Parts: sequence; C-alpha cells; structure tokens
Amino acid sequence: MDPHQFRESRIKINGLLEQIEVFASKKDIDSSQALLEQADSMIETLAPQAEGDIQERSVNNLKMKINVSR
Repeated sequence: MDPHQFRESRIKINGLLEQIEVFASKKDIDSSQALLEQADSMIETLAPQAEGDIQERSVNNLKMKINVSR
C-alpha cells in the first residue's frame, strides 16, 4: 500500500482510539462501542493491504490497541 495512504489510515484509526478513551472515561458505552466497530472495520480493510514488515507491524500494533480499548 502507498505509504502516504497507509499513514492517513493509521492516523484516522488512532484518532478513533483516542475518542474511544474519551467516551469510556465518560462511561458512554454506546458511543465507545460504535467507534470500536468502526475501528475494527477500518483495520480489517487496512490489514490485507499492508506491505512489508513496517506496515504489518503497524497493523498488529493497532489491533492490540483496539483489543486494549475493549
């Protein structure tokens, strides 16, 4: 995948994870769940397009962040 597109996708997913933390701190479970589903969907789209070790590691790190947010 083009590094620029990959970086933009990664930044969007990280932004969602930050928003999830905010909603979680406010105990807004419905909003947190909706954003988790959106992040899951984005990572599932991104994962098969990852090329090379760096992109694959980045996808794995994002998956771990999503799992921690649950």
